[in-house]
Amino acid sequence: MIVLVIAASTALSAFVAIGVGRYRAGKSSSDHNSVLGYFFSSVGAFYSFLLAFVVVNTWSSLTSAQTNIYEESSNLPGMYYNVSVFPDEDRIALQTTLKAYAHAVIDHEWPAMDRGEASPEVNRLLEDLRRQVLAIQPQNPQQSALYGAMLGHMGKLAATRRVRLNQAHPSIPTPFWIGLIGGGVMLIGVGMGFHAPKIWMHVVLMAVLALVVSSSLCLARTMDHPFHGGIKVPPTAFHIAIRQMGESP
Repeated sequence: MIVLVIAASTALSAFVAIGVGRYRAGKSSSDHNSVLGYFFSSVGAFYSFLLAFVVVNTWSSLTSAQTNIYEESSNLPGMYYNVSVFPDEDRIALQTTLKAYAHAVIDHEWPAMDRGEASPEVNRLLEDLRRQVLAIQPQNPQQSALYGAMLGHMGKLAATRRVRLNQAHPSIPTPFWIGLIGGGVMLIGVGMGFHAPKIWMHVVLMAVLALVVSSSLCLARTMDHPFHGGIKVPPTAFHIAIRQMGESP
């Protein structure tokens, strides 16, 4: 879809440039390139700054989502090995739920986040983890120390999951995108007003301008959905966590 949008916008700009060039052919007109040049440079500078800001912001959101996922998944092996010093009844139950949580995030919540939703299965397993951790009763100083670490991991696991679910929603509002698309169309429209000695030169310039604008917008739009589209963040961190807990993903 992204490739089609970029190709269509580039082809449309080239087609319009050909029509404008043929319309002007053989007609005398005053040279207004200098007037349009000042206006185009001012509008183009402002639009390029705004577009660069959006691209940088969405890229930052994408990298932040990747970092948060590794922080979330790292709590699972931490809890898995901290509970090793507790009785088998507590250890087996918690370790089983931790593995089930990692698998459910990969199998259920990742597809759900593609739609901007959370997984009920992961919600249930997170509540099971809380209940199982709170039910553990430390019996010696070693268990007390590791139990405190487990409570810390439990809190971070829930907090980073909330961040991940929030990041599944676009950070840039729809009106902002409408302004960006409209600004790009107007910028290309102003460029159509320039007069070039050869039609093919004007066509190439307009096609390149449309290609740059459309590809930048599509790239920013894709990165604004970290868990949807062609640049979405994969659940690699949870596969690593599963391997660290001694199981093949």
